[in-house]
Amino acid sequence: MSARFEELDWSPTPIGEVSLRRRRDPVSGVDIFEAKLGDEFLMSSLFTVAEIEVARLALARLQGSGLDVAVGGLGLGYTAQAVLADGSAGFYGVEGTQRLAGHVRPDGVYSLWSNDPPDDAYLAVLSQVFVDVAAQVVSFPNPLQDRTATNTVYLATKPH
Repeated sequence: MSARFEELDWSPTPIGEVSLRRRRDPVSGVDIFEAKLGDEFLMSSLFTVAEIEVARLALARLQGSGLDVAVGGLGLGYTAQAVLADGSAGFYGVEGTQRLAGHVRPDGVYSLWSNDPPDDAYLAVLSQVFVDVAAQVVSFPNPLQDRTATNTVYLATKPH
């Protein structure tokens, strides 16, 4: 592999090969890190807006200082759709969401980012367990496709 591209690691999974790679952007000279599932791009250090918004939007719902914050993810940040296509669908159902809510303090906030548009079915599940449920679309420039791209950030508050 050249200095412009390096596969850092990969692993077979039941839903395809997961790989982490580094490539150097020929224009900027910046290293870009990417996670892929087969041929599908999952995450890229070139696009971090939604990842930052997951934290910023959730913290904006909380008041005070000395907050306890838990940050979690599934694998390398699979989108809800990719996980639903595997045996992990239960995580996004009512029962899985209730188990998740058991780890959130009263008035605490659950936040999740997705590469997909807002999903009404997932919002309905969240609404059965949490209050103040919302899906916020986050826009950011995508220079690779010469267009504005979007992600979704789901937010939900645990009842007091």
